[in-house]
Amino acid sequence: MSDAIIHNTDPRHCMRYRVEVKEFFHSQKEIIGDGLVVATSLGSTGYYRSITDSIFNVGIGVAFNNSTEQADHMIIKDSSEIDIEITRGPVYVYTDNQPDHILLDEGGRIHIKKSPQCARVIEVL
Repeated sequence: MSDAIIHNTDPRHCMRYRVEVKEFFHSQKEIIGDGLVVATSLGSTGYYRSITDSIFNVGIGVAFNNSTEQADHMIIKDSSEIDIEITRGPVYVYTDNQPDHILLDEGGRIHIKKSPQCARVIEVL
């Protein structure tokens, strides 16, 4: 998987949420904005890059999309687990290359962690 995108369903309204990265970061107050992107290094060249103007090669990237307050993107260990609580929705949750999405409302929770399964990427030069 390249990335997971949590985004407001209606562009006229911001979503509100809290994020916790175990042993690293916990937002005590709500973050208000259009959403966030959680990306692998493979996914860092897409939507993550358009928000942060950067890419990375190791870890997991968390980018905050159009937050009302300063919220710098983070690159965390790939063993980190991320919990997101929706405090105002509804929101859509998308994952790369999946045709379906999930609809979450206030109180919805998302838990993101590295899969024990491995994907092989082949580069043709």
